[in-house]
Amino acid sequence: MQSTVWICRANKELTETWSDRVERLLNTMGIDRLFRSGDLVGIKIHVGERDKRTFYGPEIGARVVKTVDSLGGKPFFTDTCVLYRSPRADAVGHTRLAAEHGYGIAASGAPFISADGLTGGFEEEITIPVRGGVSLRVAGMARRVSAMIVIAHATGHLGTGYGGVLKTLGMGLASRKGKLAMHSVSKPFIRTAQCIGCGTCLSWCPVDAIALIDGTAKIDKRVCIGCGECLAACRYDAVGFDWKASAESLQKGIAEHALAVMHERTHRFFHLSLALNVTKDCDCLPDPGPPLFPDIGILGSWDPVAIDQATLDQIEARTQRALVSWSYPNIDPTIQLSHAESIGLGSRTYELIEVD
Repeated sequence: MQSTVWICRANKELTETWSDRVERLLNTMGIDRLFRSGDLVGIKIHVGERDKRTFYGPEIGARVVKTVDSLGGKPFFTDTCVLYRSPRADAVGHTRLAAEHGYGIAASGAPFISADGLTGGFEEEITIPVRGGVSLRVAGMARRVSAMIVIAHATGHLGTGYGGVLKTLGMGLASRKGKLAMHSVSKPFIRTAQCIGCGTCLSWCPVDAIALIDGTAKIDKRVCIGCGECLAACRYDAVGFDWKASAESLQKGIAEHALAVMHERTHRFFHLSLALNVTKDCDCLPDPGPPLFPDIGILGSWDPVAIDQATLDQIEARTQRALVSWSYPNIDPTIQLSHAESIGLGSRTYELIEVD
């Protein structure tokens, strides 16, 4: 089945701001079909990291808020806690950073509300019809919100080759346990030199797999279930994980978690892909690098698979090179697309409509 993708292209004759064009793009695509008056509408964003400016600014988010407001919806910005050390590792730091970067009521007209609770534990377990029925853990708010507009910043990615809408859905709206399931191929371990023996991780472990031995925490891997509670509880970076999951398993996990987020509610999600300031790495890294090539534009679709395929196609058409040749040539980023299509999340076949 062929899907539809709309595009506003970057060009030298651009007189409108990108915010103006996003509003026109949303109205052209019939965003009023996404929600009813009074509905709570989440706007999935990435607020960036402190002192880093590769993420897209709040101007586009503010215009999405204005558009939703004008149609009677109740918009709010949202995202989930990350696993690594960052202000975004808990809801308090995440909310403060969001406000610093312009994603808050004062600057953009809507609050920032964490989708997975204070430390990533607010979740729902969703069983999807894949591999005979598999249960995955996603952010609780993602399943409770009336509708969601997903704004993805297209970039390269060290684990998947490409980070777009599917990654923003699958990784960005998974709970802490969901993220761990996708990333980790092993159990957590203790960095002895950084452990102060405070015992906090012991009290958080749900299966009593941790003990203090000679003043240092030790994990019994025979008992450990890999839930990540110790990682969330530790404030001294003393708990580590082996993140060396293969690109294939990571990409398939992302596609399956994206399906879990949208399961039986695909009509309640709309997607934007910002192919602007595209860097080698994602916005989470300390140095994502400079833009790889001139801006491509902004794409929109109701289909998360089609919009990612179209974004990759437009990058290649514009630069005469596939994105991975600019970023990570040894990784095939289409694994996530083909797997997402095979499990019924969307179609890689699409019609491209020019909005300009």
